[in-house]
Amino acid sequence: MTREAKQETTAREGLKEMGFLVTRYPLIKAEREGLPYQLNLTHLAEHREGEYAINNSVVCWVMDGEIYAAPYTRKLALLLEQAGFRNGSFYVPFSNGEHPYNRKTEWESLLLSAGVATLKDFEEDAKVWCDEHKIGSIDENLLESCLRIPRGGIPVEDGGVYSTYYPRLNETCVDIVAISCLGSYSYNAGRVAFVYRDGHTYLSKDPSIMDILEKAGYRRDDFLVPLSGSEKITDAYLEYLWDNIPEVYK
Repeated sequence: MTREAKQETTAREGLKEMGFLVTRYPLIKAEREGLPYQLNLTHLAEHREGEYAINNSVVCWVMDGEIYAAPYTRKLALLLEQAGFRNGSFYVPFSNGEHPYNRKTEWESLLLSAGVATLKDFEEDAKVWCDEHKIGSIDENLLESCLRIPRGGIPVEDGGVYSTYYPRLNETCVDIVAISCLGSYSYNAGRVAFVYRDGHTYLSKDPSIMDILEKAGYRRDDFLVPLSGSEKITDAYLEYLWDNIPEVYK
């Protein structure tokens, strides 16, 4: 077996492992609609062998007469290329908010895993970009003394008004938005917010961290610093994490 043939075989095995096997007559349900309904996908199995299509970050491909679907990831795209699949244009199941009626949990697990993989790819790409632009690391203990803003945000209340602080950078790829944010920090009322080299936004109660960030190649910017006013965190776990970070007065 040649190297190319071995690579293709390995890729096809990987595609089977990553794919959600779709029957030719799947029963599916839209998230906000009542009854499930059945599709006839026989035409895909019979006429789209060796092809794949993408819609709304969901991929469908036909291999050995079987129909597969999976959330898009970089690894999946690479396997399709290595296996020699052609890019086609056809219906992609589960790509418009619907899900397999009897296997919803299995599909949601794939979506969750793909989200984790995409975030990991983004973190690695952000670090590579920061390496190229001389934006370095800071001490791990210092980083752990900061609160990392989750991608779902920090819910807060201020004078009866409820809102959510999101990370300054919430991208899934290192694009022009990410480039403008990576390696930046801002200060207000004893609080420092910074976008670290992993792409995440952190909050510190220690103003002296600004000197450390400057030495590591970070630049000062002027953007909103969460939790630097009278607002209160309404999520118990995030409140616990924030309250357990000691105040540093200067």
